[in-house]
Amino acid sequence: MLRMGRLGSPCMQVLTTARPSPFPTGGVPSDPAAAAAEAAAIAARLAELKRKQEAGELTDAEMAELGKAERRLATLDEAQASCDLIAI
Repeated sequence: MLRMGRLGSPCMQVLTTARPSPFPTGGVPSDPAAAAAEAAAIAARLAELKRKQEAGELTDAEMAELGKAERRLATLDEAQASCDLIAI
């Protein structure tokens, strides 16, 4: 939301909302670097969740997160494969 500052200059008023999910359910980032960064972050989190799963320490919420992260990573991998095929 844009509003005017005390001296008539525009300033931004930041509106906060609930913390977004670390694993978006929408499309794939159009920037390859952003997609790669997201995939790396998800892969790191998956490694931690799988380590906890093997140790029997995974909570129900983390089990749900694990499934969601695996699906998101698969989506990113499929998009990357499509881009690779187009680039050929």
